[in-house]
Amino acid sequence: MKVRQSNFELMRISSMIFIIISHILVHGGIMENTTGVLHLFFTLVMSFILVHVNSFVLLAGYFNYNKDFSWKKFFKSFNQAWFYQIVIVLIAFFTGLETFSKMDLVNYLSPFYNAYWYVVCYLCLYLLSPFLNRLISNLNQKEHKRLIIILLFLFSFIPFITNQESIVNRGLTLVNFIMLYFIGAYLKKYSISENFHFKNYSKNKLQIIFLLGFICFSLLHFVVYWLGLGALSFNNSLLTKIGSIFKTSFQTYSAPFVICMSICYFLWFSTLNIKSKTINFIASLVFGVYLVHDNRIIRAHLYYWLDINNDKLITSYSIIPKILFAVVIIFVGCIIIEFVRQKVFNFVKNRKIYIRCRDKVLNYIKGI
Repeated sequence: MKVRQSNFELMRISSMIFIIISHILVHGGIMENTTGVLHLFFTLVMSFILVHVNSFVLLAGYFNYNKDFSWKKFFKSFNQAWFYQIVIVLIAFFTGLETFSKMDLVNYLSPFYNAYWYVVCYLCLYLLSPFLNRLISNLNQKEHKRLIIILLFLFSFIPFITNQESIVNRGLTLVNFIMLYFIGAYLKKYSISENFHFKNYSKNKLQIIFLLGFICFSLLHFVVYWLGLGALSFNNSLLTKIGSIFKTSFQTYSAPFVICMSICYFLWFSTLNIKSKTINFIASLVFGVYLVHDNRIIRAHLYYWLDINNDKLITSYSIIPKILFAVVIIFVGCIIIEFVRQKVFNFVKNRKIYIRCRDKVLNYIKGI
């Protein structure tokens, strides 16, 4: 059996690990409860890992821009998210981990409850993808590039210089996902040499260029944040305004520096030549890692269970190995849970009654 390329599968794994680290630092209270050198170190880490969400959306544009819409694929992601939402709520209810009113239970168990912001944006993006793809197929390279520049100007640069006051974005919206989708499609539709005029460069040189680009933009993002904090310390209205802009952009997925480092990160993986069944297998489970560990109920308790968040000032460097241990526990534990879920779902999917019900639903939707 032929093994497919694993470069972007490895990126999925890397990005999910970045997401876990980011959630530990933010939801686990690390960024809030550290000062001095420790806070500086974790801010630097955040500067490098903030590419995680953007990389997944770039991947969607890269692989989906020339593919037909599939309701099966849509409901596969939808059902996966809803399954974890229901199971976690029921476990929390019956174990007494959380208390719910009747209305709370109705809301939590509803398929339309917004338990995961990323899932909502991604599924909306996928619903729009047939129309986005039609536009992409009718654009030539110059028009496609011009569209991306306009989108970056409107939804990255302007929100950045206006401190998100002109267009509320911060990258947590469908608008940012659509912009990244067009960028991902462009990177796939046109070769790297056409995109960046690297016709005579070997893959090794390209890897170095993209890696250095990622490092430089990450460091620039880090420096801008600290310049912003410095500017805020002055009693000057202009410097305060600039400082506020720089500080707000730090954890903003649509910020110009974050977009640039995300593209470099993505392109670096595009130059790799890796084939591994193990990597492909693990990558097929990483979406479940997000759905389990960042569920709102789990998130409220997870970092206390792992002894990461105790709402006290963190001064010891022992927190670093503790965080690394937590990353491993979360990643491996959620991988195992998702593996079991997939086995159960595969068993159910092969039952005749499921197939009949599924086909009836899909045929009804296609007939609308």
